[in-house]
Amino acid sequence: MGGPAPASSTAAYLQQVTAHAARLDPDSDQHLGASLPDLLGIAHQALQDRDARRRAGAFYTPAPVALGLARLALEDLDGAVRVCDPACGGGAFLLAAGRVLESRGLSRRRIVEDLLWGIDLDPRSIAVTEMALVRWAAEAGQRVERTNLAVADALCRGLDAWPGSPEPFDAVLGNPPFQSQLASRTARTPEQAAVLRQQLGDVATGYADSSSLFLAAAVELVRDGGRVVLVMPESFLAARDARRARRHVLRHAALRGLWLAEGDVFDASVRVCAPVLERRLGGGPRPDEPIRRWVGQAMEPVDPAPIRAGALDAAPTWSALIVDRRGVPPVEIDSPGRGRLGDLARATAGFRDQYYGIGPHVVEAGAGAPESLPAEGSAPLVTAGVIDPLRCLWGQRPVRFAGQRWTAPVVDLAALRRAEPDLARWADSVLVPKVVVATQTRVLEAAVDETGRWWPSVPVVAVTTDPEDLWAVAAILLAPPVSAWAMARVAGAALAADAVKLAARDVAEIPLPPRHRPWEQAAALLRDGAAAASGGDGSRWRALLVRAGAAMTEAYGAGERCLAWWEARLPPFR
Repeated sequence: MGGPAPASSTAAYLQQVTAHAARLDPDSDQHLGASLPDLLGIAHQALQDRDARRRAGAFYTPAPVALGLARLALEDLDGAVRVCDPACGGGAFLLAAGRVLESRGLSRRRIVEDLLWGIDLDPRSIAVTEMALVRWAAEAGQRVERTNLAVADALCRGLDAWPGSPEPFDAVLGNPPFQSQLASRTARTPEQAAVLRQQLGDVATGYADSSSLFLAAAVELVRDGGRVVLVMPESFLAARDARRARRHVLRHAALRGLWLAEGDVFDASVRVCAPVLERRLGGGPRPDEPIRRWVGQAMEPVDPAPIRAGALDAAPTWSALIVDRRGVPPVEIDSPGRGRLGDLARATAGFRDQYYGIGPHVVEAGAGAPESLPAEGSAPLVTAGVIDPLRCLWGQRPVRFAGQRWTAPVVDLAALRRAEPDLARWADSVLVPKVVVATQTRVLEAAVDETGRWWPSVPVVAVTTDPEDLWAVAAILLAPPVSAWAMARVAGAALAADAVKLAARDVAEIPLPPRHRPWEQAAALLRDGAAAASGGDGSRWRALLVRAGAAMTEAYGAGERCLAWWEARLPPFR
């Protein structure tokens, strides 16, 4: 936590902010609906170094979005409602909450002095928020004597951020920082991580984004019946490392609704959503309680989520809340007692050690046809970008690895074994006959490595099994109902809204098909399809792939709608 900035420095900065805000056009499309208090927050963001803002995960929320979310948060909470923003930035959400409260007949002075509370680590953000609130009240001719703003770390201090530790709030509302723990510039230090684990327990373990921790902490700041609405990256709904935060939230609150941006909202390339939570100390939601949804900046109501509140706690992710918005057909291929792919095969994916460890040992083999594989002492480095259904395009398409462009990259196994014995042992486990699965694709895409030569580059998933079962495993991975099942499980986790991103543990959880005869037929069709692809016959490759997809749709007992959805999303023959 940083200390307060010197008064002279803060005053000079506020003059800069005010001057910059005066130059902004409130009638422009970018700032439509913003008054001077809103423009102060926008100016504050504009004056920050972009890299510094990205490190802090700080992006100003447009006034219409903040106002819409404030209305959702305060709906059915009558009267003088006390609202807290635990990462208030330039004050967008406190201003929005103030406007909602003013519409109930409350004076701006009372709202600012008694009902709006804010925390931020950045002293300048707190100063800008205070100026925005004071000027908002002054617009109505009201003089504010005090504000309830604190320079503090909401994750560590909570209600203790203010002298006297106020009572829990009626609502917590805001846009906390998005800070991925997989990027060095936004990762917590070991000391910070230790403090957060002490405060939040297992919620703060692993690689959970900071926004997940804010949501978990927010449910502790509200009273029974109070609301929490925080803007979150859409990946929160499915990310493995957010699972503890999702469970924590549902132990203390019921999910009443979900807002989906479904478009660009912030000056950041991140899809966002906002759960609408209600603190319930006396128990969770009714099993049949619907989960309401709103979309876009206009907060347009749409159909409730296809999953009921009572079923959400048992679900591995919250992806079922949005999968229908992606156009994915519903499938029911999971049932108690049904076997899993993990019973038949082992799914593995490398991580940081495997990615960075091979860097010094990757060399260029030179361009050539895929059959012109390198010598036995090296392994073709197969990235997700060269994996198509039944095809590996190594050597035919350039790839990027470790920030470089390659034509036909290979791993020098001899050098690797001399320098990295632990990594060499990992290599022995994956340089065997296997099926490789790409990530970030519109449907699951897998290819069969019958010779065991390919090195699966992170994050490619390698699925190893008995050699005689390779095509049966490929049939599962390429089955249309499995792609639909995967989207329902991990929607929101991929970089693109309509892509699927399965981790190795998710691959192991794929249900096995109950009907064996069409499964066997599909495996044989896929073997023929791979041969057609190898011979360059794209028409036959696709025809056999679709016939195998139809057989697997029958094997899983799914319908024609699922097959048509999958076929429309297949990649072209490259």
